[in-house]
Amino acid sequence: MEHKDEAVTSEDLGWDRVGGIIALAPGSFGALRTWSGRLQLPRSGGRLRLVVQQFEQFPSDTPFTIGAPPPPVRRLVHQDIVEV
Repeated sequence: MEHKDEAVTSEDLGWDRVGGIIALAPGSFGALRTWSGRLQLPRSGGRLRLVVQQFEQFPSDTPFTIGAPPPPVRRLVHQDIVEV
């Protein structure tokens, strides 16, 4: 969830995260895959938007300790933004 700082006139800039990140739980509805989660809308008033992001995780080729696997990295593959 993000809150708009009205002092910033740009529609693309001036959005600040409100609360923490919520991981969505996978599920299914017949043959369809679904994801769900719960969030509480802040009482701050003003403009809010919901940001949903999907990442893929894969092994990296960064230097690592011998005998240990390299740390995974994430890449943003999809994002939806919906004003609430």
